Amino acid sequence: MEEDLNRPDFPVKTITTPIEAMAGMEWAIPTVVIAYLLKPFFESALQEAGKDSYQYAKKRLKAFIVKNRQVKTRRITAKQSTQKLSRNYNQSNTISLKAWVHSGLIINVLFDEQAKEKDLEDMLDGMFDSIHAIYIHCQNQNPEDPPKKGMAKEVYFLADLERKSWEMLTTKQMIDRFNQDL
Repeated sequence: MEEDLNRPDFPVKTITTPIEAMAGMEWAIPTVVIAYLLKPFFESALQEAGKDSYQYAKKRLKAFIVKNRQVKTRRITAKQSTQKLSRNYNQSNTISLKAWVHSGLIINVLFDEQAKEKDLEDMLDGMFDSIHAIYIHCQNQNPEDPPKKGMAKEVYFLADLERKSWEMLTTKQMIDRFNQDL
């Protein structure tokens, strides 16, 4: 990915973490690949000189998400704990996106396994537009320069395939939605 996206005016860094067993609710465990969007990504869209880089990065990220969502993973549990997996969890375990829109807000974007490739590509445009609008709103409400350190609230973006839109859920709403059958 780094070679695919990296440009002199839009640097990209790849970080590899060790493979290890993890425990937790499916949606709380990191996916195999996580793309992070930070302040320079959003700021480039606001500057005339950075608009081409922003459009290029969006295009490459869309292709990267579509490609990597096709990689399939398997969730495993201990023999005595098979009932701990949510039967209605339908988000990709392979790819997700974290948008750090403000020091107080991180948006975790999860991708539905049932989304068709064409629908997903169209929905990604709406997702980028929505996240960028939230970024601008956060910066207008509480500008940060430099970003503040501290705990950020995390919310989740999930695709609503019927409405072809995105919905934002809190951690509690995620627990209610995906752990109701446990």
